[in-house]
Order: sequence, then C-alpha cells, then structure tokens
Amino acid sequence: MATLVVEMQRAIDDEKRWTWPFYVASAHQRVRAAAWLVVVALEARVAAWARKPIATFHGGALAPLVIGPTDVPRAVRGTSVELAVLSTMAHGHGEAGGRIAATALLAIRDATYLDDARVRLYNDVVMASIDAIARVALEA
Repeated sequence: MATLVVEMQRAIDDEKRWTWPFYVASAHQRVRAAAWLVVVALEARVAAWARKPIATFHGGALAPLVIGPTDVPRAVRGTSVELAVLSTMAHGHGEAGGRIAATALLAIRDATYLDDARVRLYNDVVMASIDAIARVALEA
C-alpha cells in the first residue's frame, strides 16, 4: 500500500521545495506506508521546475512525479469526464482548445454518475480554463 500527496501547482514557488518533503514525510508517518509526491503543473515551465529533484536529509533527494501539459492527452469523444476536464485545463487555448472544451462539456452533460455540485464545478473549471480564442470557437 502507498499513499499519494497530490499538489496542483500553477506557478513556480520556491517555498514548495521546502514544504513538499515535509508533506511527503508527514503522509508517510500518518499512513505508515510509502508516500509519493505527484505534482500537476499544466504550464510547461512550471512542470520543468517541479521535476527538479529536491535535496533532502541524509544526502537523499525527493524527485516529484510531475504531470505536465505534455503528459495530458487532448480530449476526444469517449474520454473520461475527469480526463476531459484536465485536458481542457492543459490545452484550453486557441481553436483546438474550444474543441477540447466542447468535448469536456459534452462528457460532463452525459455523465450520469455526477451529482449537481460536481457538474457545476466541472463546468466552471472548463469555462475558466479556456482563453478568448477557445471561447469563440466553443460558442461557434
């Protein structure tokens, strides 16, 4: 058994290089099992920064597992709802971003297992993740 510490990182924040090892050590102690740091960074330069190993104690290093924009596929019809929303967050720019957002919104609409609060949240995330060009393409 292992546990994941998942962090959404929108910008470079050098303070995280001090707090992330603490988060992982705390989770390791709490669950008494292996703990892994997963960083979701949907901007390429933030992902590159997050991938750098962090020097820790006893000469060790913590190497975060990073999900960057190149690791997130572009949503197509049939993509799971959550992956479609994440895909919009990573690729919601330009005309292609409008098509990806449309795919996500259709997946949200068709998902029978989502409660109303989750539907609203996912719709809001999709709409907040697209730029002006993607919004025009989506509305067309």
